[in-house]
Amino acid sequence: MKCRIQFAVCFILFFMMVAIPSLAAETVVLTYGEWPPYHSSKLPGKGVASIVYEEAFGFSGVKVVYECLPWKRAYEKARHGEATGSVGWLKSGEREKFFFYSDPVMESETVFFYNRYNGFEWNEVEDAKDMRIAIPLGDLAQETFTTVVKSGSGEIHTTRGYVQGMRMLVAGRVDLFVCNREVGLHILKNRFPDATHVVVHPRPIRKGASHLIISRRIPFGLELVKKFNKGLHWLKESGRYQQILTEYFEEKSGL
Repeated sequence: MKCRIQFAVCFILFFMMVAIPSLAAETVVLTYGEWPPYHSSKLPGKGVASIVYEEAFGFSGVKVVYECLPWKRAYEKARHGEATGSVGWLKSGEREKFFFYSDPVMESETVFFYNRYNGFEWNEVEDAKDMRIAIPLGDLAQETFTTVVKSGSGEIHTTRGYVQGMRMLVAGRVDLFVCNREVGLHILKNRFPDATHVVVHPRPIRKGASHLIISRRIPFGLELVKKFNKGLHWLKESGRYQQILTEYFEEKSGL
């Protein structure tokens, strides 16, 4: 009997020795595109949202390795399972075919940036039908405004990135730029500090939340989402989530 107990104890200890390093070594590869101040290879911690994702996973002992790519490539690499997943995505029916979604990570607003001296007011999206509008490639608003300008004299200019869209607006090549509020303000402050004529309209075009997406091709992908959600819940309940945002915007990025 004593031998059996000793054997059982040894077995449990052996299992723990094997299992604990395995858990500690669990790693996810997450893709992202340049989207400062949320995600950027040029910012401390790779951006404020990147820190949240990393700490939420870290709560369950999961290590995050980030890979910065053009947004389209970031999405496709995750969709095909070449990466575990990607960060910073709004929900859409099409994406849910390929990914498991986490709980909402960060709330955000998509707005119009415009030239204050030209003026611009709107109540319905149709009010922009005669405007030259810059929209980043892949933005969910692209289809909507492409339809809108067909009923007027406006134009859609699809940009490769957010900086290009803001540059077009600053130079007067377009009348409106559709962009996330914080992303646009970050670009103005850091890339076009003298463009005081460019302002943001207070009425949001769209409100939404960004999510972690994990490829459905990844084994135990749903379990990874559950681990992430658990850590995210802890960050918010403990106050650490708000602490990250406050420290980042006030101390690191100066926004």
